[in-house]
Amino acid sequence: MEKALEDLELHKGEAEYPIRKTAERYGLSRATLQRKYNQETRTNAEEAEYQKNLTTQQEEELVTYIQDLTSKGLPPTRSMLQNYACVVAKKEVGMSWVSRFLDCNKDNFLPKWTTGLDSNCFRAD
Repeated sequence: MEKALEDLELHKGEAEYPIRKTAERYGLSRATLQRKYNQETRTNAEEAEYQKNLTTQQEEELVTYIQDLTSKGLPPTRSMLQNYACVVAKKEVGMSWVSRFLDCNKDNFLPKWTTGLDSNCFRAD
């Protein structure tokens, strides 16, 4: 594919150098070569970045926000994360997005196990 694109670039101004013949020469689909040449397609990495709900910077800020709340003793719930992401992304994100986000960033969060409420504290209220 890359060699075919380079070949097309070398002969860009020539009217007698069609994409169809180049595609045949390199054993490629004409439609695929045409889309790639016109930059109508993206690589898998570009497509993944395009489809993300939050940019990398926004995700990093969300991680920092979660860490700040957790250090203050107020770890956010999944619905709080969903609401925050919806506001930042300016579109609806689902609970499955929250699960994937937490799974992808699990190294940034330390699990904190809470102990049960002491019965004396419970009776004090």
